[in-house]
Amino acid sequence: EPAVEFMAKNGGPFKLVYGYGGTSEIMAAFDRGELDFTNRCGPSTAGRLFPEWAEEGRLVPLFYEKKPVSSDYLATLGYTGKLPSFLDLPGLTVDPKQLEALQANLLVTDLSRVFILPEGVPADVRKYWQDQFDKIMVDEGFIESLGIAGYTDDYGYGKSDEMLDIVRRVRDLDPSTRELVLEMSGVGKLVVN
Repeated sequence: EPAVEFMAKNGGPFKLVYGYGGTSEIMAAFDRGELDFTNRCGPSTAGRLFPEWAEEGRLVPLFYEKKPVSSDYLATLGYTGKLPSFLDLPGLTVDPKQLEALQANLLVTDLSRVFILPEGVPADVRKYWQDQFDKIMVDEGFIESLGIAGYTDDYGYGKSDEMLDIVRRVRDLDPSTRELVLEMSGVGKLVVN
């Protein structure tokens, strides 16, 4: 959760709780009252899995992380104002180096569903699998199944060239910025070859 980690370390009133196994567990913990805050409340997750949260008024939009939230969805939550970016929240201190690291960290979240082949795989085999995944990314049946599963907004898959571009962008950051990316990620070690 790079944005929440960033806010917690830079004046925001948030604390990240680790140990949950993914979106479903986080949402169930929120439903049980174990968490006061979650960023898993978009229409493709909360709107699909816990529609009663909106009906009960349990969802109070605070900010957006990557892109503005649909005004139609905000209206279903009873929110009519302009939702700020988390970077515009009062009390946050942001320096340019941190912002660069944060933007890289947010890019890395797009790599949530990456498949990597081991070293030494012949080029023709690698190319075959890249081509197959690239075809899947535009397959109507696959896209439809993403909608059924609730991943229409952000499903973390991409064409191999797009994913490799993200890896290279992070790899090419100066070492101090990469260290900040690591610090914000909650990961103990970052290796980018």
